[in-house]
Amino acid sequence: MKLPAIILTLAVLVLAGGGNLQGQGTEEKVHNDRWLARDKASHLAVSAALVGLSYHLLCYEQRKSGSSSRNLAAGISLGWGLAKETRDASRPGNHFCFKDLTADLLGAGLGILIFTTK
Repeated sequence: MKLPAIILTLAVLVLAGGGNLQGQGTEEKVHNDRWLARDKASHLAVSAALVGLSYHLLCYEQRKSGSSSRNLAAGISLGWGLAKETRDASRPGNHFCFKDLTADLLGAGLGILIFTTK
């Protein structure tokens, strides 16, 4: 990953920090979980950034093949999203959100397009 890609990854992580990554806190929010919400943008951005960071570490620091690094990076990103939703489901007032998981999947795909294609 070249320096501009690293800077882009860090910028995405910083910008995503402004979102709500705590999940939905009340029952009212559970029923009003919109597809286009700041929370979904945060899931998308963090998932894409995780792909970029993981790919860089695997491909350039660990010297793994490009395809192997890409697949592992996507798996790390999607695993993070699944773990977060599972954690949300275990907390009172929160729920497992398939919309958040969809945003994670789209973010991982975006990360693959941005960070692993030449």
